[in-house]
Amino acid sequence: MMKRVLFFYNPGSGDGRIKQQLDAVHSLYQRYGYVVDVRRLDDSLRSLPQFTEPEGFYDHVLVAGGDGTAQTMVQQMKDHGWSVPLGILPMGTANDYATYIGMPQDLEEGLRQILTLPAQEMDLGHANNSVFINVFSCGYFVDISQKTDKDLKNSIGWLAYFLKSIEKIRDLRPNHVRLKSKEFSYEGDMLMLLVFNGNSAGGMKVALKSRGNDGVLDVLMLKGGNWTESVPAVVRLLRGDMTVLNDPALVWFQTDHLVVEAASEVPTDIDGEKGPSFPVDIRCERAGMQVLGVRGTL
Repeated sequence: MMKRVLFFYNPGSGDGRIKQQLDAVHSLYQRYGYVVDVRRLDDSLRSLPQFTEPEGFYDHVLVAGGDGTAQTMVQQMKDHGWSVPLGILPMGTANDYATYIGMPQDLEEGLRQILTLPAQEMDLGHANNSVFINVFSCGYFVDISQKTDKDLKNSIGWLAYFLKSIEKIRDLRPNHVRLKSKEFSYEGDMLMLLVFNGNSAGGMKVALKSRGNDGVLDVLMLKGGNWTESVPAVVRLLRGDMTVLNDPALVWFQTDHLVVEAASEVPTDIDGEKGPSFPVDIRCERAGMQVLGVRGTL
């Protein structure tokens, strides 16, 4: 009996190169004995995929796109009660989660990794009614990300966020928030809050102790206050300096459940797409998804 894979691709992800590589996907899967069913996603992700087949009809799901596309697929699989493994081809701008699990940029190498390595149980984040595979974020830099031109992000990656930040720095305003978890509570101003299941955002590795299969999420918050004190902490964080986690400009802790409240409207983001409104109930679902192609020790 032939094996079957359900393949979704987003032609609008990254530079759109997946459109020229569809035949390569078919060819390699056929060599491994698979029938490939292909579905094209709307590049704005407004047209969501429909799962009409019963659970188990496909051996796994394959998605080509960025973090937002992969998140959309996991959300739809959860909503339809599908628990089959998922393979992710990194075709977006930052590809944070795919990079975290060790997926290469080369298409054929990535496909072989997906087809030959066993599925791994990985944690899944939840923010209200939405899932996230990599990161939930809110605050000033989320607003920057959502206002940065898509073509600019595709051409120069994370540098586009930096340039936009410089442009908007005079508008910098902290947000008053309340964080509640069994491990840590905080009420005060913040510039940015990131809750990681992966370990990077916008191509920048900043969740220095995060593991995507440990049953907890890593919370990293840049406090409001003196911007000149915050900048050195961010620089140390980007350099991978573990001691920065004790810096008074930052808050870092791990938890499996966190509630975030905000005194005013604060932009939120899940895996590069617009996130839920406050208050936000965030939790970690341990082993919430099966992922193919995971390489090395996370």
